[in-house]
Amino acid sequence: MGYQNREGVLSWFKVRRYVVEKALFLLHRLTGIGIGTFFIIHFFITGWSPGLWGNEVLGFLIIFHFTNGLRLILTENGFFLGKPYRPVFPYRQGVLYRIQRYLVYAVISLFLILMVGWTYYALLVG
Repeated sequence: MGYQNREGVLSWFKVRRYVVEKALFLLHRLTGIGIGTFFIIHFFITGWSPGLWGNEVLGFLIIFHFTNGLRLILTENGFFLGKPYRPVFPYRQGVLYRIQRYLVYAVISLFLILMVGWTYYALLVG
């Protein structure tokens, strides 16, 4: 019989053996849930006028979800994986030891650049 996830959603928040990939996974799930929740609540309450604070929150959620989604799309399609290596004890956890480390740095940099642009737009133009 296969593996059964008995903890469900609570397993997302396990901090044991926490690595960058797990943190990005958790944030990707939470921002996706946050975007959906934000849209539903504001659609029913205001129609669509979230105000300045709502724009900032929505911008943060969408920009992080978008940039981390780009990273996931690239790695799931085989880009930036690097060469496989033979596992030798002691085993290294995670995959951010080669080219993927630079992909994570690029994604975080792109997120920060887009967030600064969104903040500028929301404060001065919006």
